[in-house]
Amino acid sequence: DTPAARGAPPPPAEPPADETPAAPPAAAPAPPAAVLPPLDEAHRVAGVSGVDYRPRSLWLKLGAPQARALATDCAHVFGAQEGSNWLGATATPRCALECLARAVFERHTAGATFDASRSGAEWWAQVRGGDGARAEGIEFHWDVDEHQCDRARGVHVHPHLSTVT
Repeated sequence: DTPAARGAPPPPAEPPADETPAAPPAAAPAPPAAVLPPLDEAHRVAGVSGVDYRPRSLWLKLGAPQARALATDCAHVFGAQEGSNWLGATATPRCALECLARAVFERHTAGATFDASRSGAEWWAQVRGGDGARAEGIEFHWDVDEHQCDRARGVHVHPHLSTVT
């Protein structure tokens, strides 16, 4: 009575005595330890001063050409993005959306002291049909450095300023 006679598959073949079995794959290296930025007494990232943290709203007045350029960029970016986008404080805007991000950034940082090499505007596009469908809403959330949160295992470092534009 053999396994093949019972309809079972034969046992796996043993490697020849002169062959060494393959080593198991190496485990992925552990991610580097997270280094949190220094925080000030208000638990904000240290090194920034002169920022107006009061809530406020502003009007954005656009002409038809600017509105069309933003709508075109939004449709393009929304269909292609795989997360958010970053415009460094000293980077040159590449499209209408980055021009808007730059203008918002400059409005809110006028008179502020900050490290331009570590500052800028994170932005992304949301395109909705405008029919009021609840499924199109953006869920409640807060802005956080997602990369830092993942690396620091749940420690949330928030931006100095957040806007909805």
